[in-house]
Amino acid sequence: MRNRKERRILLLFLLMILLLIVLFVFVFAGIEKPSVTSVLNQNYLLSAQEMIQGAEEYIHILLLEIHQDETTIRLMENLISAKKRGVETKVLLENNLFCNQESLTYLKERGIEVKLDSPGKFLHHKLMIIDGKEILLGSTNWSYMSLDYNNETNVFIRDPTVARYYEEYFQLLWKDPTQEPKVPRLKTKNVIPLAVKKDYFNELHNLLNKAGKRIHIVMYGMRYYPHYPDSIVNIIFNDLIEAKKRGVEVKVLLEKSDYNQKLNSFNEEAARYLEGNGVEVRFDSPEVHTHAKLVIVDEATLLGSSNWGYGGLKLYLGSNVLLLDPQITDSYEKYFQRLWLQGRKVLKGEKE
Repeated sequence: MRNRKERRILLLFLLMILLLIVLFVFVFAGIEKPSVTSVLNQNYLLSAQEMIQGAEEYIHILLLEIHQDETTIRLMENLISAKKRGVETKVLLENNLFCNQESLTYLKERGIEVKLDSPGKFLHHKLMIIDGKEILLGSTNWSYMSLDYNNETNVFIRDPTVARYYEEYFQLLWKDPTQEPKVPRLKTKNVIPLAVKKDYFNELHNLLNKAGKRIHIVMYGMRYYPHYPDSIVNIIFNDLIEAKKRGVEVKVLLEKSDYNQKLNSFNEEAARYLEGNGVEVRFDSPEVHTHAKLVIVDEATLLGSSNWGYGGLKLYLGSNVLLLDPQITDSYEKYFQRLWLQGRKVLKGEKE
């Protein structure tokens, strides 16, 4: 009798352990690990479409511009389909672009909540948030040039903690576009989201000063200010020069436009200043539009929507992110190397 009772107790104990294991698997198996994926060039369109098509609760978007062309209309139709199936869809656009007025009318007539930002702010975001779980941000505008042709750097992040940071920012800006949202700093294991201007500058400045091996940059626009030596942008230029002096490999690839001569003038002056101080600079081909904003420092990657000018670093509202995963950085480093090999060297004193 006693042995039988002991066996019964043991059996019940084992069943309880089994039930706990099953419960653990049931509860935690469906929880996805945070993930980060590089989204480069024309991969943005497919990534954005998949995110919108998979949305269940809401789609919140901050964008500099939405054009009405054959490529971009596909994304707008995805938004309209999401709205029809009950997904809350909100879009905030820069107010000072004619294309946005047309797109606002088109989307509003089809049930999408769309607003223009305040005339007192310049909205330079390229940010999409899905269901408080996923984000897509970087340098890509919603135009056929960006989606079909440009060199662009973006990142897809699946992480509720990071998504909540950008969602809080979105909600504050949606409520009051006249003010830059102030959201608390956040750092996860591999991601530091940067939607506040001063946070982007501070992280960039610290990264460059701590660089020990390499600084590789792809930038659409850089502007050096010779008459304003204490300019926020000049501080970054001097960080690059100091890094080069202490033995860090510093390489900068800039856009060479076939139509925007003002941009060319800024980039050429920046290149001459950097090359004059030992930093190697190349331009892309005029037939290629390099709109990326990518900074690789050792095993970290900083990317987003900010160019290196007074506007980009001090005035405009934008979305950036610091990625601390060496494996992700390696994917961006390979991208940098491809563009670098395709670029052409700028000779010292050369008049572009």
